[in-house]
Amino acid sequence: DASKIIDDLGGTAEVARLCKVKMPSVSDWRKTGIPEARRMYLEAFGRMFLSEISHFPALIGRPQLLNP
Repeated sequence: DASKIIDDLGGTAEVARLCKVKMPSVSDWRKTGIPEARRMYLEAFGRMFLSEISHFPALIGRPQLLNP
């Protein structure tokens, strides 16, 4: 669900920053769904992020960082 993805990636402001859009657009995505191209970008970012943090075991206990 869009809200979970947005929350897991750090919230509305962070997703807006990542996607280079304004926060109201991301807020709308919570209701209307994340546009396909943005979703694909966020999924790719999530996979990249997970591969980066795999080198830092101290982060493993922080589930909010592990759910792209």
